[in-house]
Amino acid sequence: MEKLINVAEHPKKTEHLMSLLEAKERLHLIKANLLEEGSFDFVVAGCDGIFHTASLFYHAVKDPQAELIDPTLKGTLNVLQSVAKAPSVKRVVLILSIASVAYNDTPAGPETVTDETWWSDPEWCKKAKKWYVLSKTVVEEVAWKFVKEKDVALAHILAFENPSVNGRYLTMERVAHYSGIVEIMREIYPELPIPTKCADDKPFATKYLVSKERAKSLGIDFIPVDQGLK
Repeated sequence: MEKLINVAEHPKKTEHLMSLLEAKERLHLIKANLLEEGSFDFVVAGCDGIFHTASLFYHAVKDPQAELIDPTLKGTLNVLQSVAKAPSVKRVVLILSIASVAYNDTPAGPETVTDETWWSDPEWCKKAKKWYVLSKTVVEEVAWKFVKEKDVALAHILAFENPSVNGRYLTMERVAHYSGIVEIMREIYPELPIPTKCADDKPFATKYLVSKERAKSLGIDFIPVDQGLK
């Protein structure tokens, strides 16, 4: 079951969090079991809002269903089920990924613009063995279904604070390849042992552009990638 974490027992994992402003007074670290129903009941009780910010991120898995999809799906649903029991919660912000949007059979190129109406295709993901992409796609579909059935960073804060905000928002400055990120990181942090090349070092061609129209309605002024990495 869930329990408060003794930060003194895990200094390497917790000291960067506990050094944040007012963390000692306001931040509580709690360990919960993603796969155990009810594990988050104690965590969300009395909260006004919930930010579900991340899930498992693995590319090399032997059993995609057991190692990636089930923990991602069940973990998210367990949080939502706990929220449904907590009358104090007014808003839930589920932060996912472009992975649930841009992977399908739709012809794409440098001028193609993807937006919040796009969905990744689970069958395409299975054929291409894009298991992380599949996990993010499936979990978003299930989360929307759950919300309908139950009636229940700057973009994250705005999504929480503005009662009129609802639906999907693509919040990204631009599409960048891993190799480009690595190159920027090497320039910013020359003292770090950052690889000089990616396993996928083929010339990068932009597969699609991302519409920022809905995100701009939140009042977001996107930070360039190189600044965001600093």
